[in-house]
Amino acid sequence: MIDDRLRPTDRSTQPEPLSREEVYYLLSNRRRRAVLSYLFEERSAEFSELVDHVVDEESAGEMGAERSDRRSAVYASLYQTHIPELVDADVVVRDADDNRVSITDTGRRLCPYLHAAPPGVPRWEVAFLAQAVGWIAVTAGVWSLGVVPVRWLLAGCAAAFLCTSVGYYWWIRRRHAPR
Repeated sequence: MIDDRLRPTDRSTQPEPLSREEVYYLLSNRRRRAVLSYLFEERSAEFSELVDHVVDEESAGEMGAERSDRRSAVYASLYQTHIPELVDADVVVRDADDNRVSITDTGRRLCPYLHAAPPGVPRWEVAFLAQAVGWIAVTAGVWSLGVVPVRWLLAGCAAAFLCTSVGYYWWIRRRHAPR
């Protein structure tokens, strides 16, 4: 006879979707965002790795005692607040035995929200891709007709990519400038 406690449940294997409010709440804190961002890449990490990652993101240029104090604060907030909240939302699981935190299927669903560009932010990858495809089409068309010398096409292509790169550099500098 099979013990009912060991019988598989009839629940769906799909995780419950998070409400909009839960998503906003979970992503409202920069430390939770840093943890999720790290876990999106690594899938699983030791707790101390997550602490180090958050400290690295927060402590640009800090050394010695300042960094040690920051690490203690990050450790405490992740241990007592942020990781338990992510566990309660079924976004991560924590294995207390080997002190590892892993992202769940529900957690993976947050990736587009975390990495989505806010309105008004240029999609630079689209700009570079469109420019590359455009120049390939122009080069193929004009080259097959023999209307313009190839070196002019290459110079135009290089100039266009230079302008887009300078625009991207300027945008990044302006975005990350101290306020």
